[in-house]
Amino acid sequence: MRSLIVVHKRIVRLLCVAACTWAIAACSPTYNWRVQALDDVAADALLPCKPEAAERLVPLATPPVTLHVRACDVKGQTFAISWALLPVGADPVLALQRWQQAAAAAVKAGPIAGAPTPWRVAGSDEGIRLLSQGQRHNGDTIATEWRYARRGQAVIQLAIYGGVDQPAPNWRAVVTGGPLDADNVAV
Repeated sequence: MRSLIVVHKRIVRLLCVAACTWAIAACSPTYNWRVQALDDVAADALLPCKPEAAERLVPLATPPVTLHVRACDVKGQTFAISWALLPVGADPVLALQRWQQAAAAAVKAGPIAGAPTPWRVAGSDEGIRLLSQGQRHNGDTIATEWRYARRGQAVIQLAIYGGVDQPAPNWRAVVTGGPLDADNVAV
């Protein structure tokens, strides 16, 4: 009987700890990190909020490809993950150059701040990071950060668009599995 009481107390303690943990986790943090599957390229990324989804055809290659976009806003900053799978025979280096030009034009970005820096994504053929300033649709100045990676015919962009006086959070972007197998990457 005594061992049953001890087991019962342990279960009650475990349930109390679990309830406290759940209550703490249920609080609404500023950044609510979640995994976003990048279906076509068999990879994942972390986003700091629940994203909205969009898709459209873009001229990154011939024929145009479907660009998948997941984006969300937190504290005046927009976080986006975009990806496409290029057709066999398309030049992924040229596609990334076109994408970088289009992204900069979309926000009327000024010159790139410094030289592009490498972005280490394990298993990728290339990864770079670009910083600049641009404008939102309402004319407000924003800081921009883009990260691009590719492996084979898969291309990915991680982006942050935000106020120039707002530091970017430690964006724990992770691209894992499938063709892009990456380490944790801090933005």
